[in-house]
Amino acid sequence: MKPKKWWTVYWTGWVFAGFLIPELFAVFDKGTSGDTFSESLWAALRTWPLLKIPIVVLLGWLFHHFVLDRRSKRKR
Repeated sequence: MKPKKWWTVYWTGWVFAGFLIPELFAVFDKGTSGDTFSESLWAALRTWPLLKIPIVVLLGWLFHHFVLDRRSKRKR
């Protein structure tokens, strides 16, 4: 299955604009703390400890989807 160009552009832009740019800004901004994704997630886990369950499920699914799923390994 060949990826559709516009969806590839969308997902690439979403990852960069929605995650990498804010994360890199937070990492290199020495004046504040608590603004990286991991710091925000740790704060949420202190408030809602049961949030660990859907996070573990999501990470397990992502691992399966990106590493183990045979559909992603087919030759195109």
